[in-house]
Amino acid sequence: MKSIILAAGMGSRLGPLTKHIPKAAIAVAAQPLVLRAVNFARKIGINEIIVVGGYQSDRIKEILANETVTILDNPNYKKGNFYTLACAERYLDDDFVLMNIDHLYPSHLARMISEVPEGIWAVSDFDRPLFADDMKIAVTGDICHGPHITAISKELDEFDGGYCGMTVIKGAALNSYRIAYQNVMKHGRDQAVVEDIQAELINMQTSPRVLDISGIRWLEIDTQEDLANAERIMRMKPHFLD
Repeated sequence: MKSIILAAGMGSRLGPLTKHIPKAAIAVAAQPLVLRAVNFARKIGINEIIVVGGYQSDRIKEILANETVTILDNPNYKKGNFYTLACAERYLDDDFVLMNIDHLYPSHLARMISEVPEGIWAVSDFDRPLFADDMKIAVTGDICHGPHITAISKELDEFDGGYCGMTVIKGAALNSYRIAYQNVMKHGRDQAVVEDIQAELINMQTSPRVLDISGIRWLEIDTQEDLANAERIMRMKPHFLD
């Protein structure tokens, strides 16, 4: 299994903190986000890790200089993050986990990820408040009995839960994911995001399944407030992500 880590973003919502470094280089409890993502991927049991940088990507290469990873560059990092994934298109030939750079997950979630059966699984939860910039999902079916996603967008007025920034693609479902990816590419929208692939899968009537992690606390680093909150949590609970 592979992991593709999307690390091209500028992190503009972090203000002056990312004026000269990429979001991926922002440290939480003294460890850069990109290194935390790589370490989490290893805990899943990933044997090939691809990191796609963009803005100030030399800094990412410095951080990962001693890591066995493949680092790619996205020159179009100002476009939507779909184009960051597009830089790794040739690696979409086997089971993989797609990860955002700014999400921190506890270690015990890695085993849950590693054990999912074949399919396309959107890691999601249903127990946190969602705000304008959160990726929202609507689902069909009982939350406890295999729900599928029926809509995914930040713009949903009616929704059931939130997408947690990670998708697992395993087995024969990879072919459907690749077709959906190609369909999004054909649309050519500059601000296309990777979640558009899930929306296309829904259109193809091959809706992603929900991997429900409700009750498992995780952190997102999107703003200076998020970063300060994460630092506070890690200071008070050093083993929060163990």
